[in-house]
Amino acid sequence: MEIGVISDTHIREKHKSLPGSIFKVFAGLDHIFHLGDICHEDVILELKALAPVTAVSGNMDPPALQRKYGKLKKAEFKGHRILLTHGHYGPGSALESIKRQNTTMDCVVFGHSHQPCNQTYRGTLLFNPGSPTDYKRSYVKLKQPSVGILTVQKTGIQGKIIYLQN
Repeated sequence: MEIGVISDTHIREKHKSLPGSIFKVFAGLDHIFHLGDICHEDVILELKALAPVTAVSGNMDPPALQRKYGKLKKAEFKGHRILLTHGHYGPGSALESIKRQNTTMDCVVFGHSHQPCNQTYRGTLLFNPGSPTDYKRSYVKLKQPSVGILTVQKTGIQGKIIYLQN
């Protein structure tokens, strides 16, 4: 099973629509996670045309989206527990905040930092796809937009960061 992972799309005046390359990368996937800072409901509708979507809200989402999607969701695929969150938990980086959480999940997918992350910490995969539209804060030298794909099998979960063309 393959799950597309996207976060921090920030669709509003600055970015009016999702980059077309996302639709190529996410074509044929089984599911999509959006990890907040959606900013406009049309983003979810566009992604739902590709696959079922599970979303959480972020700190930049308007109140209506925050109420609709909530801050945390748990999902289970092929027996693996996945926590979805935007990742804005207070002081420190999003990654540091996630590491401070006491989780028994197999995978935590998060956003907020706009910085791709694909690492295992205390047996849990920590995965942040970066941002496809607002990647200037990324620590990646090329400062490229990015999304991610999780491959979920009975034996485990693997993440892959996909860098998009500017």
